Amino acid sequence: MAPARASPRDEAQARKLFERAARAGNPRGVSNLAALGGGAASADPARARELLSKAAETNAEAQYQLGMMLAEGNGGDQGRRRGARTVRKAAAQNHPGALERMGAFAQEGRGGPKDSDAAKAYYQRAAALGDRGRQEGAGAAALSLRDQGQARQRGDEFVLLRRPTINP
Repeated sequence: MAPARASPRDEAQARKLFERAARAGNPRGVSNLAALGGGAASADPARARELLSKAAETNAEAQYQLGMMLAEGNGGDQGRRRGARTVRKAAAQNHPGALERMGAFAQEGRGGPKDSDAAKAYYQRAAALGDRGRQEGAGAAALSLRDQGQARQRGDEFVLLRRPTINP
């Protein structure tokens, strides 16, 4: 069975509701509005970034979305360190996507020095939240960050299922 697609009418209605919530100052309304059409793929990423900046004061999803936009330079100047700091705020609230991205940032040295131990810890925290993809990423990160022999020496047991995708 093919996945259901929203009709243009559904999307228009959702946009109206999210806009009303955003105008009322609801951070989830703002982050949902940004995700619906104000996110990285938006026709107006600068406006999405502006909306997310306010919502990011209190909302982990908005912090994650804004951090990714900052890190990638969508909607304004690129700020890898600022993006990583913003994503880190969402990760501190156990946002699974933010935890995974912080693992990738630490693994690649984006927004700071490379840190394989921190990357592994972030991936494991994300995996502990029950996301199978992040569980696979935790094992792959551990094996790609350290020689397999060193991992075995420390007693780590991981199965390499796939290497996590990391945006440069």
